Amino acid sequence: MPPFVRRLPLAAAAALLLGACADLPTASPAAGAPRLDVAGDNGALRYTYDELYEFTGDSYVQFTCFDGTESEPVQLFGQIFERYTFMRTPSGQLQYVSSTMPVGLYGVGLESGQEYRVVEREQSSVHYDEDGKGGGSLHETISLRARDTHETFGITYLVRWKFAESGDMIVNRWKELETCGERGQP
Repeated sequence: MPPFVRRLPLAAAAALLLGACADLPTASPAAGAPRLDVAGDNGALRYTYDELYEFTGDSYVQFTCFDGTESEPVQLFGQIFERYTFMRTPSGQLQYVSSTMPVGLYGVGLESGQEYRVVEREQSSVHYDEDGKGGGSLHETISLRARDTHETFGITYLVRWKFAESGDMIVNRWKELETCGERGQP
């Protein structure tokens, strides 16, 4: 295994894949052009920002599952499209929505040379009012599926939270689902 590839727990591999996007250049200046919209005459403001992250072979991911099963190191190519929308409603509520989707995203195994289908999807929604009440949710999936062997590694996070006016958390649900080396149908 090359020295620059580290074996990561599944959750850390997910964070690495998402963190790898942070420093990558965008595909074009137009893709990241923000838009400020006035949503009607009611005083709502909406700001939307789109970003297209390029993977040019300088990012890698490897999953290590809780049972010790692990994927081979996989070099990433393609793009991830990301959209953020911030909105303030006339009533003072703040809302934030984000989502990602892969665009031609794939990987190549460093040991086997086989191609991997890479899925990275995230949807989050957060809302707060002037009193501090609010909450949100996150649904994130990252997976690798080998094209030849159909071996699959992945993780899905499902998170929900809610705050009362006092600032106390009244709902906090976290679920982590892991796929480790399963072989699916072609």
